[in-house]
Amino acid sequence: MEFKILNDLNDDIINLRTKTFVIGRAVPKEVDFDGKDKGLMHFCLYDSGKLLAYLRAEKIENYLHIGRVCVDESVRKKGYGKKLLNYLFEYSKENEFSMIELSAVDSAVGFYERIGFSKKGEFYMEAGAPHIYMSKNIE
Repeated sequence: MEFKILNDLNDDIINLRTKTFVIGRAVPKEVDFDGKDKGLMHFCLYDSGKLLAYLRAEKIENYLHIGRVCVDESVRKKGYGKKLLNYLFEYSKENEFSMIELSAVDSAVGFYERIGFSKKGEFYMEAGAPHIYMSKNIE
C-alpha cells in the first residue's frame, strides 16, 4: 500500500471520480469536476499500482475541508476509506491543522461518525442527494 499527495488530478483520479460520482451517483460531470481541483491536495491510496481510495483537501486557515471522498467499487467495505482518512488525520496532526470538515452524503454519515466526525446543522440537498456538514477536531 502506498499513500500519495498530489497537487492536481491524474487519469487515475479522473477515472475513479467519474465511476463513483458521474456514473455511480448521476452527479453531472461539471458539478464533480468543478474547476477547483488544481492547487488542492489530492490524497490517494494505491495498492499494486491501482488507485483504491481518494479524497481532495483544501487548506482554509488552520483546518482542512475535504470532499470527493471515494473508494473503488471493487474494494468497498474493506477498510481502504478508513485507512486513507487515518493517513489524513496523521497528516493533519503533523501539519498542525486543528479540524477537518466535510459535507457528507446521507448514506455515509454513519461511516464518518464511527471515525470521529460529528454532525453540524441539518441536512440539505446537494448534487441531487441529502448532505450534512460534519467535522472532526484533530488533537
